[in-house]
Amino acid sequence: MIETIKDLLALIGGAGIIILGISKLVGSIFQDRLKENQRRKTEESLERTKQIYANRRIQSDRFVSTQYDVYIELWKNLQGMKLSVNALWDEVSESNIIGLAGQLEIMQKQLNNWSLFFDSNHLKEIKNLIKILEDFHSGKMDLIRIRHNYENRIPRYFSEELEEEIINKNKNYKEQFEEILEKIREDFQLKLNRIA
Repeated sequence: MIETIKDLLALIGGAGIIILGISKLVGSIFQDRLKENQRRKTEESLERTKQIYANRRIQSDRFVSTQYDVYIELWKNLQGMKLSVNALWDEVSESNIIGLAGQLEIMQKQLNNWSLFFDSNHLKEIKNLIKILEDFHSGKMDLIRIRHNYENRIPRYFSEELEEEIINKNKNYKEQFEEILEKIREDFQLKLNRIA
């Protein structure tokens, strides 16, 4: 009987070793497949992440490039505005008033279209500059009206006082414009150096 039990254990032990070997082989194959699936998923995830960052980088580069172009274009227009202001300061004429009004209209449209690309402090400075130029423009219109009325209806002494007051206001607007323009130039220069 003990011999039979020994034979039976030997038989089961051999089969057990074979079963253990097969299960180890199957487990190893299964583990390799899991590792391969995990590796593939990780690579796919890494590739998607790379694409997302590449797209963000492209978008960021495009934004920066466009922002640079917008700042350059705006600066050119501000210089055109400066020429219009100087021309109107030198000669109060209808054509110079129309020229400045046209520049103001262009500037306002550009500011609305490009506001996304400006730092908030630059946007505020430019809006302030436009407001000052609108006041300057209105002052020059008033000056033309006074001079026209002087020739027709207003007594000379009254029109001279009023004219002098308007000229002083316009001078103040022009000086404010020049100060803000210089500040904008310095700020834009710093901004463009950071962008480039």
